[in-house]
Amino acid sequence: MQHTPWKKSRSYGDNYGGATRHREEDNIHARYHSFDRPSAYDDLPIMRVDNPSRDWFHPLDADQVRYALKALPNHDNDVTHVWLRRGQHPDWGVATGIWGSGVSLITLYAAPRNLIRDHGAQKPQQSCQRIYQRYGAKLRRVGNRWQAVWTLPELRRFYLYEGLYDCAADHSAYVWRDGRCNTQKARDQRMEDWLYRRKVLAHSVYRDLFE
Repeated sequence: MQHTPWKKSRSYGDNYGGATRHREEDNIHARYHSFDRPSAYDDLPIMRVDNPSRDWFHPLDADQVRYALKALPNHDNDVTHVWLRRGQHPDWGVATGIWGSGVSLITLYAAPRNLIRDHGAQKPQQSCQRIYQRYGAKLRRVGNRWQAVWTLPELRRFYLYEGLYDCAADHSAYVWRDGRCNTQKARDQRMEDWLYRRKVLAHSVYRDLFE
């Protein structure tokens, strides 16, 4: 899909698989616009794709996100909506997840087209540095500013593993359709099982999509 810079084009984005207009029904989603509870006839997940500005892009497109989520077992896939949002995550992350009233929303933020994430004058925290190291991003200092430099394959893995699948795992740990996951111990065990499956599955999905 060809996107034009949003400042030149008044088109905000596109919807896939659901209604093209959304009504505000749940306050929890108000700051993310509004996303209706899907009907039995919607093809999930319903995708919302913003037009990024000329300096930003979506490392995972709508079709790739759908493929990755549909690769999950049915009992692990409760995601109803995914928003590929323009602009960057307010922190160093790439995704957020919220759910309630029949809606489970994952938001994946855009990435800089030059593959350089600027952290400003403050050096990223150790937790951030460890994740960057895990995915091969190079941390450098240019003048008084810290920057993380990515390659496109590394960035896509980061978005798939730590963004999309992490949010899906968080949701799966707390909302389980058959109702048996109703204690903290059960949720912790479910999260541990999910993370193991995610590690195996994510490698396979990445190969299918990009190799």
